[in-house]
Amino acid sequence: MANLQKNYGDLTDYVAWRGDIPLSQVPWNTLDSLLLAVICYQDFDLPRAMSLEEVARAGLQPKRDVSAEHKRVALIHQMAAQPRYAYLILHKQISLLSADQSLQFSALACLSPDPSGPVIIAYRGTDHTLVGWKEDFMMSYASPVPAQSQALTFLEEVAEATGNRPLVLTGHSKGGNLASYAAAHASDTIRARILEVASFDGPGLDDDTMESKGYAEIRPRLHSVIPNGSVVGLLMNYHPDYTVVQSTTVGLFQHDPLSWEIMGGRFIEAPETTRSSQLMNETVHTWLGKCTQEEVQDFVETLFTALEKLYPQRGEEDLFEIRPASLVDAGAYILSLDSAMRERILSLLQSLLTTGREAYRQIMVEKPLQGALEDLSSLLGKGQDTTKGDKA
Repeated sequence: MANLQKNYGDLTDYVAWRGDIPLSQVPWNTLDSLLLAVICYQDFDLPRAMSLEEVARAGLQPKRDVSAEHKRVALIHQMAAQPRYAYLILHKQISLLSADQSLQFSALACLSPDPSGPVIIAYRGTDHTLVGWKEDFMMSYASPVPAQSQALTFLEEVAEATGNRPLVLTGHSKGGNLASYAAAHASDTIRARILEVASFDGPGLDDDTMESKGYAEIRPRLHSVIPNGSVVGLLMNYHPDYTVVQSTTVGLFQHDPLSWEIMGGRFIEAPETTRSSQLMNETVHTWLGKCTQEEVQDFVETLFTALEKLYPQRGEEDLFEIRPASLVDAGAYILSLDSAMRERILSLLQSLLTTGREAYRQIMVEKPLQGALEDLSSLLGKGQDTTKGDKA
C-alpha cells in the first residue's frame, strides 16, 4: 500500500530526535510507550534479563520474511543505539497460544535502568494466527476472554517482583485493551502504582469494566490514541477521552502505528475521525445492539469453526499457511449445520448488511445535509441579529 505524501516525522524520527536524552533528564512519555507497544510484537527468546543493547548486539534478526517484522527489528536496532533506550532491561517475556482455550497472549516487561524508574509492561496485539483473531471476536460477547485474564495475572506477577516501582502499561490493538482491562481490575495497591495506561488503537471494554470503580480510578491516567481512519480503536465501549492522530496511509492500513505522524515529542492531531471510520463504527455498534449475546456467540463460533477447517493445527499456525484443499471441508461444515442454525447465521448476515446501508445513508448523506441546513440556519440567524443591531 503506497503511502500518502509525508509531511511530518514518524516513530523512527522521534527516536532519532529524542534518543540522545536519557530518561533521567526527560521522563518516560506516551511516545516512548508506543515504541514498547510496537517492539513487544517481537519474540526475543530471552535466556535471562538483558538490556536492549545486549539483545541487538546478540544479532537480533527477523524471524519471518515480512515487511512489518523487518521494520520492527530495524526499529529495535535503532533504539538500542540510543542512550535513552539502550539500557532498558528486558526483564521478562511470555507468549501463550492455545486453540483449545481460544487464547493468544504475549507480554513484555521492561525495567528502566534507574532503580526508582518505571517498570513498563507492553501487551502484544493480535498476531498472525486465526486463534488470535477468534479471541478478538469473542470480546464482543464474553469478558474476560482468556488473554484478559492472563494480562491481569502478568501484571500481578511483575508488580510483585519489582517492589514498589511505578508502573506503565501499554499496548497496541488488542494489547491496548489488555492494558486497560488489567489496570481496571488490578488491586488498589497495584493500581496506585500505575503512572499511565496507553492504548494505541485498542478496542474498548465490556460494560461491567467501564462501570467499575477500577476503571473510574484509572481513567484520568488512561491515554487512548487512534488514527483518524480508526476501525479497531472504536470497537466495543471505547474510551470517551481519546486523541485522533494523522496517518501517512489510508483505511485499515492506518492501524499500523509506524504510519502515524509525529513532530518532535508529540503526535500530529487530526480534528476528527474520517467518515469511513464513523461509518464502520456506526454499523458495528448498531448491529451488535440488535443482536443478543447468544446470537453473536453462535455467529462467531460457527464462522471460526468453519475457518479452522482450512488449517491443520486449528489456526495456531500462520494465517498465510492456509490449505486451499480444505475449502471443501469448510463448505461441508456449513452445509452440515441444521436448517435452524443456517437460517440464524444468514439472518445475522442480512441484518449486518442492512445496518451498514442505514449507517451509510445517515453518515454520508443525512448528517452532512443536516449540518449544511444548520449552518445555513445559523447564518440566516446571524443576519437577522445584525439587522436588529443596526436598527437599534
